[in-house]
Amino acid sequence: MCAGAGILLLRQRERKRSLDERRYALVESLQDAFIILDRQWCFTHVNERAELLLRSDAVDLIGRRIDEIFDPLASELFPELQRAREMGAPIEFVQSFMSTGQAIEVRIQPTAEEMLIHLRDVTERRSAEKRLQDGERRLRLLLQQVPAIVWTADLDMQLTSASGTTLSDYALVESEVIGKSVDVVFAASDHDSQASALLERVYRGEPLRFETERNGRWLQHDVEPLRDPDGTIQGAIGAALDITEMKQSARELARQARRDALTGLPNRLALEEMLDQVMARSQATGESLAVMFLDLDRFKIINDSLGHRAGDALLRAVADRLRITLGSRAHVFRPGGD
Repeated sequence: MCAGAGILLLRQRERKRSLDERRYALVESLQDAFIILDRQWCFTHVNERAELLLRSDAVDLIGRRIDEIFDPLASELFPELQRAREMGAPIEFVQSFMSTGQAIEVRIQPTAEEMLIHLRDVTERRSAEKRLQDGERRLRLLLQQVPAIVWTADLDMQLTSASGTTLSDYALVESEVIGKSVDVVFAASDHDSQASALLERVYRGEPLRFETERNGRWLQHDVEPLRDPDGTIQGAIGAALDITEMKQSARELARQARRDALTGLPNRLALEEMLDQVMARSQATGESLAVMFLDLDRFKIINDSLGHRAGDALLRAVADRLRITLGSRAHVFRPGGD
């Protein structure tokens, strides 16, 4: 060999050594595990992270075949390495190891002379994803039991999600309402046409509570701006609670609070409210107004001689006769007593 050729060969070897050193330095700097095998399946390079995953030192691995290593990771990898070489194409998969409780993301890249293996421990990520999925399932299960509609809408006022047992009460199907106007959730009747205008206020950053009614059923809406991590408003999120029974109960309580339990006549509270109204109307229109107070003489004798049941029956009979006799010409009240 001539001197020039020898020098050229030496330079080529040095360049290759320099490239290999830079490549290995790069591999060592990776936070993930990296392994290089030669054509005989022998380790030629193992970075520090790979040592931890294989639970062996690099000095004990270099030069040994991977199928000789007694480690769950190595034994699981070898069949996939063979498959990658046969295919001549990269392979990616996630391998879970029951013995170590780890989940390893594996990328195998075959080359003409080597097999490059990239390993990433995704145990924490998979656990976080599972916790998130479990949380979403629990939340969905909860929403399916809540007598409400929980929904989100974009800036175009179109629904992006909707769930809750109240959907079926309004003949709504989750898969069918997505993409439709949020008005289907408001279930607004003609006098509630301001619902969309209220939503505009939410898009300007104002949380709101309001009620809508349709076909005798009432919904209470709590709506807030839906923001991204930067605080930019991306839409709205709301909960529509069916308060129909609450409304009915409130009306019944209000009715009972203004009704005498014994005679069924309006009581003192109802009388005072009615007087305020008719006196104001009388002053405004000039209509005449008369108020009469009736007392039952010797009523105490009935209670004392025949008992309170008889007295109660007498009061009810008098109330019925007054109602029938006066009809629509007057209002009859029982402020209290006889």
